[in-house]
Amino acid sequence: MNKNKVVAILCAAFLFVGTMTACQAPWDKQEASSLPAAVSVAPTATPAPTEEPLASTKTQFFDFAMGKAQLVDEYGGKTPTQGGKFLKMEITVTNITSTTVPMYDTDFQLVTSNNTVILPQETFNDEMVPMEYELKEGESATYTYLYDVPAEETEFKVLYQEEYDDPATGESRVQGETYKVPVELA
Repeated sequence: MNKNKVVAILCAAFLFVGTMTACQAPWDKQEASSLPAAVSVAPTATPAPTEEPLASTKTQFFDFAMGKAQLVDEYGGKTPTQGGKFLKMEITVTNITSTTVPMYDTDFQLVTSNNTVILPQETFNDEMVPMEYELKEGESATYTYLYDVPAEETEFKVLYQEEYDDPATGESRVQGETYKVPVELA
């Protein structure tokens, strides 16, 4: 694994642990908008519901839509760890800003019902999300995300935590809203 990937994974883990220690478990039936955020964000951000999936979720930087997910025994000739399955789903991201938005394969993490965070598998074909990519103004991209999950698990949420540099204040790595969107299994 390269250095950038390790740094991204560590940052994502710290963000998640910090978020989870400051609020109730994501499976409590509370509104995502009531979760604490380190910084208030622009009014264009709309927190995701925790009750039912949306066709599209709007963040400060992009809209994202999740296709139906499938639990599969193999994908592209690869198999999950023993006692597991792959959760395979497509996520479409559309840049809604006037600037280029950097994206990473770890932006969309999976959370199980017992709050275990699962990162997507590393890319091994052209359908899967690349480790890093950019979306220009108005541009969309659809990629397959593959997560290695426990076979008995059937409830999942996709977690996205806004993090950005704020040129107005000079702050870097500002945390914005946290989005937890239920995954709909096919």
